[in-house]
Amino acid sequence: MKKITFIGICLICLTALVGCAKQQPKQDYIAHAGGCIYRYCYSNSLEAVNNALAHHMNYIELDLSITSDGQLVAWHDWQFEWTEAPTHDEFMNRKIYGHFTPIDFPRMDSILSANPKLSLVTDKISDPAIIDQWLHPYKKRVWVECFSSDDYFALQQMGYNVLASRVPPCKAFKASQIRNYTFDYRHCPDLSDRDGDTFALFGGAITQSMADSLFATDPRIRFVYIDFYE
Repeated sequence: MKKITFIGICLICLTALVGCAKQQPKQDYIAHAGGCIYRYCYSNSLEAVNNALAHHMNYIELDLSITSDGQLVAWHDWQFEWTEAPTHDEFMNRKIYGHFTPIDFPRMDSILSANPKLSLVTDKISDPAIIDQWLHPYKKRVWVECFSSDDYFALQQMGYNVLASRVPPCKAFKASQIRNYTFDYRHCPDLSDRDGDTFALFGGAITQSMADSLFATDPRIRFVYIDFYE
């Protein structure tokens, strides 16, 4: 009888541990816009992504844009170097910041295919039709920062991982139904009164050690976007 009771207790403890493991996935870094390369940040460049991979990043964020002829590319803001959206050829034939290699969808596809453990985090575009048109084969490895509750729930239903943008705050979100949020940590140092089960924090010039400090403050922080490696 005692043996059976002991085994039963062990099974209950094991079940609890498995449940905790499911509820609290591993905290991890996201290479912000590919991560900084030399002194340049937000480049979304091939060199930045390769540098992130060399530093064993499991998640790499790219800002998505559509060229004037309808091609998906990685770029933060056309206003950085163009007055309006360029064509795909114009974009691909110009070095980012005069130094770095641009990324279009074929390069994204090549990177994801060559690195099966890598996940892509997206920003700027959360239109479900555009996301699914280009990233459908990798949906289980894609996290989309969403800018409306409609996009959030539609992409979630389609099988994508979703993060609701709270910068700027969006009243369209139905907070009680949304679990995953992104926050600028500089504007919300205390997450104790925030709704949601998972948070991804970003800010300015974050290092790995800064990220580790943020992870220690709240177990709900699932991701921190980092710019510099250590």
